[in-house]
Amino acid sequence: MIIPHIVDQFVWDKIITDLGVGPKGIKIDRINNKNLETKILELLNNRNFKVKSEEIGNQMQKEDFEDELYKTIIE
Repeated sequence: MIIPHIVDQFVWDKIITDLGVGPKGIKIDRINNKNLETKILELLNNRNFKVKSEEIGNQMQKEDFEDELYKTIIE
């Protein structure tokens, strides 16, 4: 979960939410105990966040950019 307060964090908050791996964050200037507790509990108790995160993690483990990275550095 992102607590956006500057520049790209608002974009990452949307990405996290759109991917289904976390709840929409709370802007830093609107955060309070009640809404933060609600979001943390949602993050901890929503099984779909974990499932989706594991799916994305599994996809990332299959990525292999060694050749592209080598070419970028050497060339």
